[in-house]
Amino acid sequence: MNGLFSAVKNWALNVSRQGPLELQPVDRRGRKVLYEQVPCFEDGTSKQKMHALIAMFSNALVCWMDARHIFGSASAGPIASATNLFKAFDEIPSATKQRKKQWAILTNEILSKNIQASIEASHTTLANFITYIESALKVMVGPSFDSNSLPALRTAIEPFMPIVFALQIQEAEYRVVLLSAINNGVPRNFDAIKMEDVFGEEKGILQASVFPAVFKEVMKGSDKVEHIVICRGKVVIAP
Repeated sequence: MNGLFSAVKNWALNVSRQGPLELQPVDRRGRKVLYEQVPCFEDGTSKQKMHALIAMFSNALVCWMDARHIFGSASAGPIASATNLFKAFDEIPSATKQRKKQWAILTNEILSKNIQASIEASHTTLANFITYIESALKVMVGPSFDSNSLPALRTAIEPFMPIVFALQIQEAEYRVVLLSAINNGVPRNFDAIKMEDVFGEEKGILQASVFPAVFKEVMKGSDKVEHIVICRGKVVIAP
């Protein structure tokens, strides 16, 4: 995740410096999401623009993973069939999370034997993800966003995405969570357990929350779940 963050940060820095970029969300939802991550985005400084771009990438990543493109993207064939079946499990109340996870791991192992199909699905997944990000950025940032910057983003993140997407098909349950920078309209305090300031600060209130944390779910007893921090979320502490 640290490598992915660095890649996205460098891309966002270049975009924020290259040309006119106005943070003008096209609807109320976009404004709400952007405000929760970068409350002072309307200040319009180059740093706020960079933080907003990273945060909106992160929001799109979390939404994409929540949609459970678990075996990759394919319009037909075994991968598409497996994806549809996995999503249909939601309609079977007796199918436990653990049993569905076991099925997904075994199915992914079988699907991966078809190397060519797996490679094609990986490429298609990345292309679809970039398209999804483009749509999200146009909503969150507004009409000033230049899609010509997306090929550079794709090149930058490509080495890291298979690792991130693979979190969905591990024996353990991992959650990718974008922490908000505010709570009930009030800036959140820095939490060193869940957060890492991008400039190395260790206390203060948040100016922005830009990149997701990764948690591992561990069962404690028969009905209690503990969330262990695997990778802290990237935040910016107010000066």
